[in-house]
Amino acid sequence: MKNRHILAIAAVLMAITCNAQPTHTGSIQEKLNAFVESKEYNVQKLNYSKDGFNVYQFAQQFVMEEEPPGDFYGPLLTPRMLDLEKAYRTEAVNARTIYIHDASNGDSPLPGVMFQFKIDDLRPMTQQVAFDLNKNIRLISFDEPDGRFYALLLMWDQTIDPDKSIGKVYLMDGMIYEISGWKLDDRPFIAHYKPEAPESEGMAFDAQIKYDTTPDAMTVDVFMAKVKRTCEIFERETPQGKMAAAVVLNKTCNAFTGQLTQQQYYDLLSCIQPLVDNEKNENLKSILAYSCYLIYKKSEIFEGDS
Repeated sequence: MKNRHILAIAAVLMAITCNAQPTHTGSIQEKLNAFVESKEYNVQKLNYSKDGFNVYQFAQQFVMEEEPPGDFYGPLLTPRMLDLEKAYRTEAVNARTIYIHDASNGDSPLPGVMFQFKIDDLRPMTQQVAFDLNKNIRLISFDEPDGRFYALLLMWDQTIDPDKSIGKVYLMDGMIYEISGWKLDDRPFIAHYKPEAPESEGMAFDAQIKYDTTPDAMTVDVFMAKVKRTCEIFERETPQGKMAAAVVLNKTCNAFTGQLTQQQYYDLLSCIQPLVDNEKNENLKSILAYSCYLIYKKSEIFEGDS
């Protein structure tokens, strides 16, 4: 039986009401800071972070030099991220709100959350975050001694391409949202996600390009259209937007189960290869380059093992 003591998969947000006790925010903040400072998975703080609202993005492709133990269960996490993920469980007993969902259990029954808070009386903020498909989700919040609320939301996905010549190639990507502020008088700090909600009062943020095409629905024409559109988006995006687009491109190429003709392969290669050639960020360049290799493996000119 999987070790999931905190929250059953069918549940939604669980509020844990605690008596007055010292803050436990510092412990999980310490783990977050250690992860960010380690640069594991090339984690970086995004430039639209501001007082009370910090957003971090991470993505990296890597190959395992040796297989994990036979009894290994779950995603492969680097040491600092593993410490951060464990902190959600160890601090759950002290939390006001805790939500844990593993992608292996299917889509999250909770579609997302809405944070409602203020930095001061002049700056009320409403921030929605949708829980994308195939994401592992960790959400925790605490009451601060000074009356503020603190929440930390971690979402990540890890995909694998079992290449026979290279080995298992992993793509790890995710986002972290750190929110700290005072509760609005007439609204809960964390509320249910509302897809049709009006524009945010303080800011609007679209976390990433959505990856929503299942392999079964992806015909060659659909696949080629998605690749070309994602390449177009990549070229006009900000640096953090480029990373999101590159991850979507990589996952789309990995999920495609059809076969490209030689002409179709060269057609898509002509879209992706210039992005690789022009990219200065080595991590981003690697993710793009592997997308070229993925479409090559799914073309009729590939001579590897089937």
